[in-house]
Amino acid sequence: MKTGKTLLTIVTALTSALLLVASCAVPSMEKPAINVVKEAGLSDTVRIEIAEMVEKPELDYLHRVTITDPHTIDQIVATLNQDFQLDPRARCPAHYQLRFHLGDSTVQELGYRCDNGRSFLRGDQAFWQLQDLQPPAQFDELILEALASTE
Repeated sequence: MKTGKTLLTIVTALTSALLLVASCAVPSMEKPAINVVKEAGLSDTVRIEIAEMVEKPELDYLHRVTITDPHTIDQIVATLNQDFQLDPRARCPAHYQLRFHLGDSTVQELGYRCDNGRSFLRGDQAFWQLQDLQPPAQFDELILEALASTE
């Protein structure tokens, strides 16, 4: 009789534990996703400045090019107007700063690309959650074209 009671106690405890686990919400393992254009208001971009990191006595960013062509700006913004998965921050400083000047005179600044060519975008805005995203190849092509036009 004692064995039956012990077995009943174990079964009851296991059933309770399973019900408790089943009733708990399982956290999502998906990475967060953001749409940079929507979050930062980039659809209202009127010009884009690109500055490159240089080493003087201290690190600084020097202006390289300003993109003012509306078609090029629309193409760049369109490449970012989608949901992107956020990834852990790249372990490098941003080699370029992209400054998106908006129609209301505000500026959204994004860090772009490692020295070694690894492509990423990041910002200081809260929606980044201290993470980066990898922009599409077309974005990289458009930015690198703009930079090549100054050489």
